Amino acid sequence: MGKALSKNKGSAAFRVGFLNQKGIVVGKGTITISRTKLEFISKSKKQEYEWPLTTISRYGSANGTFTFEAVDSNEQSAMYCFTSSKTDRMEAFLDQKVQEYQKKQEKN
Repeated sequence: MGKALSKNKGSAAFRVGFLNQKGIVVGKGTITISRTKLEFISKSKKQEYEWPLTTISRYGSANGTFTFEAVDSNEQSAMYCFTSSKTDRMEAFLDQKVQEYQKKQEKN
C-alpha cells in the first residue's frame, strides 16, 4: 500500500488505508492532494471525504502513518489517520500546497 499515483499537474494521489482510532485499517482508497483541498475516495467509492486546505490545522507523518487535523465550520476538530508507504511524500506535498496557498492568500 502506498503507491503514488498521478492525476494531473499540481496534484498528487496516493493509495492509502484509512485507520480507525485503534489503528486498524477500516477502508482502502486514494488520497488526492491538490492546490485547494485534500480528498479521500474509498476503493468502493462509497466513502468520499473532502477537506479544503483552509480547514487543515495540523498534519504530519511517522512510522508509515499520515495524520491530519481538520476543523469544521462549527470549530469542531477531528483527527484523520491513514497508512501508506509514502507518508513522507504525502506530508511534504501537503506542506508545499499549504505554503503555496498561504502565499497566494497573502498577495490577495
